[in-house]
Amino acid sequence: MTINSTTRKTNPFVGNGSAHTFPFTFKVFTDADIVVKKLEASTSIETTLTLGLNNDYIVTLNADQNSNPGGEITLKSGGNNSVLPNGFSLVITSDVEALQGTDLTNQGGFFPEVINDALDKAIIIHQQQQTELDRSIRFSLTNTIGSLEITENAAARANKVLGFDNSGEFNVVQELGVYRGDWAAGRSYNVRDFVKDTSTNNIFICVSAHTSSGSQPLTTNTNSSAWNLIVDAAAAATSANNAASSATAAANSATAAANSATAAASSQTAAASSATTASTKATQADTAKTAAQTAQTAAETAKTAAETALDSFDDRYLGAKANNPTVDNDGNALIDGALYFNTTVNRMRVYDLGNTTWLEVTITGSDLTNTNTVAGAISNVNAVGGNISNVNAVASNASNINAVNSNSSNINTVAGAASNINTVSGSIANVNTVGGGIANVNTVAAEINNNKLQTVANNINAVVTAADDLNEATSEIDTVATNITNVNLVGNNISNINAIGTVLAGQTTFAITVANGVFYVDGASKPTLNLIRGYTYIFNQADNSNSGHPLAFKDGSGNAYTTGVTVNGTAGQANANVTFVVPANAPASLRYYCTVHGNNMGNTIAVGDDNIGVVASNITNVNNVGGSITNVNNVGGSIANVNAVANNLSGVNSFAERYRTDNSGNNPSTSLNAGDLFYNQASGKLLVYNGQTSAWEETQSVGNFFINTISSFSGTGGNSATFNGSAYKFTLSNAGAFAQQMLVSINGVVQKPNTGTGQPSEGFALDGANIVFSSPPPSGADFFIVTIGASVSIGTPSDNTVTSAKIVDGTIVNADINASAAIALTKLATSGTPNNTNFLRGDGAWTTIITDLVSDTSPQLGGDLDTNSHHIFIDDGHAIRWGANNDLEIYHDGSTTNYIDAKDQTLNIDADTLNLRANSGEIYLKGVTNGNVELYHNNSKKLETTSEGVTVTGRILSSQYGASAAYSAQFAKIRVGSGTYGNQVKMAGDNNMNIVAPHTVAFGIGSATDGSTDGTTIALMYSTGFRPATDNSYDLGSGTYRWRNIYTNDLKLSNKGSQNDVDSTWGDYTIQEGHEDLFLINHRTGKKFKFNLTEVS
Repeated sequence: MTINSTTRKTNPFVGNGSAHTFPFTFKVFTDADIVVKKLEASTSIETTLTLGLNNDYIVTLNADQNSNPGGEITLKSGGNNSVLPNGFSLVITSDVEALQGTDLTNQGGFFPEVINDALDKAIIIHQQQQTELDRSIRFSLTNTIGSLEITENAAARANKVLGFDNSGEFNVVQELGVYRGDWAAGRSYNVRDFVKDTSTNNIFICVSAHTSSGSQPLTTNTNSSAWNLIVDAAAAATSANNAASSATAAANSATAAANSATAAASSQTAAASSATTASTKATQADTAKTAAQTAQTAAETAKTAAETALDSFDDRYLGAKANNPTVDNDGNALIDGALYFNTTVNRMRVYDLGNTTWLEVTITGSDLTNTNTVAGAISNVNAVGGNISNVNAVASNASNINAVNSNSSNINTVAGAASNINTVSGSIANVNTVGGGIANVNTVAAEINNNKLQTVANNINAVVTAADDLNEATSEIDTVATNITNVNLVGNNISNINAIGTVLAGQTTFAITVANGVFYVDGASKPTLNLIRGYTYIFNQADNSNSGHPLAFKDGSGNAYTTGVTVNGTAGQANANVTFVVPANAPASLRYYCTVHGNNMGNTIAVGDDNIGVVASNITNVNNVGGSITNVNNVGGSIANVNAVANNLSGVNSFAERYRTDNSGNNPSTSLNAGDLFYNQASGKLLVYNGQTSAWEETQSVGNFFINTISSFSGTGGNSATFNGSAYKFTLSNAGAFAQQMLVSINGVVQKPNTGTGQPSEGFALDGANIVFSSPPPSGADFFIVTIGASVSIGTPSDNTVTSAKIVDGTIVNADINASAAIALTKLATSGTPNNTNFLRGDGAWTTIITDLVSDTSPQLGGDLDTNSHHIFIDDGHAIRWGANNDLEIYHDGSTTNYIDAKDQTLNIDADTLNLRANSGEIYLKGVTNGNVELYHNNSKKLETTSEGVTVTGRILSSQYGASAAYSAQFAKIRVGSGTYGNQVKMAGDNNMNIVAPHTVAFGIGSATDGSTDGTTIALMYSTGFRPATDNSYDLGSGTYRWRNIYTNDLKLSNKGSQNDVDSTWGDYTIQEGHEDLFLINHRTGKKFKFNLTEVS
């Protein structure tokens, strides 16, 4: 026979837990010529199976190996058939023994079959050798290389590597370097030592022995010349991302090329009118075909790059494991920064190579709060993910969607047809064909590729008909010429017209082939498909690669979907196909798969509605939009602003109420809220509404503001005009006179100002016109630096504008009256006659002095008023007493202490304004009738009562938590309410902050800056969990600030009580982790699923 196939091994057969028989199609002579290799995906361990009924497999050969080569193997276990489990795959190949067993003797018989078998065996052995060579490392034909012989013995080869010397020859080269972990100053490094630069995560090799000094990064270190960069962490990550993007882009290009071929077939009529250019266009079509093939090759190359990147990822993330692994998933040594999820403690761990230990990764503080917020709004995150195609469609067509603000009637029309517009967004590429100017009809032919111009020859009669038409008095071709502008419009947009034609045709045929264990659809490896309800799709399985791979469909629950499905013939044979007429009630998501080899051969199917039909049924609304296309385009140019307004519509409406203006001269009297602004055009003044006094007041100005830019400071800490992660000193464009005059924010965090000109321990300081940060700001950090004018005047009253109504009773005290400012007697309300023998009593009456106090024989007064400077003296230790039972005493103890003793009774001190102060005038406590009570420290007010509660300046410190003294060194707390614990805010000694409540802790945003109103509650924490205050209202993270990772025991995804926007249903799922698997539980059906994880390395 002739051997016309070079294939000596099968494609991998993937285990599905049911198949036990597997075919092969190459010639062998005995069952001993067959070799079977089995691979376990989770461990990457390959095993060679043993032939035999009571071993691993038996071989059944086809009777005639010449006309029908091959056969099948059947897996066995203990003499019984054994299936290939999930997670395993096998490959069948041959190992024909390299012996010559045919002896052709002189004058002996020359039988053709014997000679053919001998020749076949030689070819088979050659093919086996070629298979081995194809997997070997080779030098290209133009390369020269010396001897590949290795002469070094085992001892000489120890701890060295095979490589190339400085002349490019194969050799045993220098010993491997030693990984020394993270770089550190003051350490001795030898040549070929490896270290990690922790500031960049880059890996360097030492090229010159030295003792390290300075700091990182090593590229700018004092000893930078002693280090060579060997791994650029940022570039590696970028390359992986670019490879994945390239794979996707190339696959899309291949799909687009295939779609263009289908579109070309629908454009035969247009091509007929261009028959004279058919020859030229055929060449162009061949070029397009080549480009498509090139794109497919690029896609495969990118796929390989992506797989390489995934292999790198597999070394860095080891999956879920019960214990700390000692090697990676390939059995190799662990790398620094490797991650895995410990299922015993349900924590993520990271490997520290420098200390050869696993460290636990946890989320604390604000990160944990934000993570919980994301989890609480996971339905919104999923909703965005489920509609990413529409988001992308809008983003890619921003120029055609712009500001509708100049045509409100059309906007309202659009709003009335919002559902139709959303439908149109799914076919935005077709809508965009209503574009600009058009070139000429020859573009129609130029869009035809992939050899479809051959259809011109098949329709030559149509060309003849066109020629005859030209002889008519008024021909159809003349009509076309008269309307050449429209023809040109069609020509320049032929791809979109062809795409619409394909949809309107209602039938699409997919060419199905099988390679590498998956379905290829029109040349693309198991792509995601998009089908339209009511349309017909033919999956052509006539190609012989489909043999043994019947295609079928499943629904989202994994059940076979057969509605509208017709199977014709047998896969791999002539005329075999699967016809699918998509029902009107088909689910939004299906899957195509192989009934023998399972889901991995196929992919998902997105099922949608007929967008063109929807547009046609709403043509009035479409025309309304077309009538205002200029406004629509205006909206497109500012779509980001439109989206921002739409996403913050409540805020826009709120702003309309918050800021108003008119020229009537009358201030607003309705919808008034504290802080509202109103510009009175008549008076030319900006007013603010005071909610406490229910009145409009003029706003007050504060000094001058200067926005700073930064430039490079030449010297230590500078030499950069931007934040680069190393510079910490910059020159300002409008520096203030002192740091406290500056408002500085880095990445949204306001920095602390410091005195002095040196580098502070935190925040920043000023050194003349230069700002000095405590540490280098991160590269590319957002910032603003504002200088507030040195001369600040806040609300200084105009002359003659302060009235008695503006002065609060009791606010003017002795300290407010200048010592040299005498108060005229005429300003006092008195009665009687003032003279030297009278005194002014508390009630304002001048009263005669009684001077015979000394005639009192009691000793209480202690002396003669006339002889002791008119004072009443009480001896030390003696008291002035009031009350029948001496209930109140005032006395001096003879040292430094004075007493007012109320004898365990009530002491009232009545005054409109009460001050307790030192002899120096320093105030300790101040109280005002019907007003505030104030406490001072070192003459500085620290606590003040208000109508709303208490205002504290500074910190509230407590040294004890609870009743037990054992906690005194560990906790501080603030407790509000009754009971043993009440509502508590606790600050632990390890700097953790606990918020404790008997029932619920609420998190929210106040509606007034002074806390006078409760504001809006955002989230609630119960003893059973943490949830948003209202359903489906708040996000966790944002488009700008995202959470890096979410760590959770089980991930619960549920939109129970609502419905999704795809098929209007709801779901209730939980994702759980196993040792080496992921599981999905459907709580609605009670079913459990396991993710099919494929190990790539």
